[in-house]
Amino acid sequence: MGTLQRLPKIIGNNSIIRELVYTARRFSAEEAIRFGMLSNVFVDRSTAYQHGLSIARKINRLSPVAIQGSKINLNFSRDHSVATSLEYQSVWNMGMLQTNDIPTAASANMTKTVPIFPKL
Repeated sequence: MGTLQRLPKIIGNNSIIRELVYTARRFSAEEAIRFGMLSNVFVDRSTAYQHGLSIARKINRLSPVAIQGSKINLNFSRDHSVATSLEYQSVWNMGMLQTNDIPTAASANMTKTVPIFPKL
């Protein structure tokens, strides 16, 4: 539900979306990368799994407040105008400034240590 409404905005290429929807043709992973539907293609499951774990580890080291706020704002922006999304983001930013994550990240950056963020 909602694919026809969201995919053109996500992909940003109305022409290819219309072609795929109207023809229902199959397409390769390489085409999906060109269309902007995928970020990577891997030769096997193990390589894909290792890449996924690597990305998850990187995300896990970051501020959970920033990750959650980014996820919510990306989803909100997908379905709203730029002006409305900027207003929504500014409210989120005010809330995120109330947490200790920014001072924790700044301190870790200055001391060249790994930040330890509290759980959400």
